Amino acid sequence: MVRLLGKLPDRWWKAWDARHLYFTEDGTALVDTETGIAFGKPYTVEERLAEGVHFKAGADGRKIDIVVPQDESAILADLLKKMLRYDPKERISVDSVLEHPWFKL
Repeated sequence: MVRLLGKLPDRWWKAWDARHLYFTEDGTALVDTETGIAFGKPYTVEERLAEGVHFKAGADGRKIDIVVPQDESAILADLLKKMLRYDPKERISVDSVLEHPWFKL
């Protein structure tokens, strides 16, 4: 979540004892000393939607790929960012979710 939404609110950030294993105090991802690879670069909701959703389903384990069309991606990203705020008081209301343009597509 830190990679997607940024640093946690201070009270949660300070309560997360293992944060120093993955992030600097400002929320920047640390680099694994063995591999030289960052534990994770920040990314946006739009980038995650562009990657699509890939999973296996059903008894036969067939692969399913779901990609949000590019013209829909920006509208869906707007909705998700409003719903995924850390502080519940800052999140979009249920009524506003139902009135969001994404549901009118």
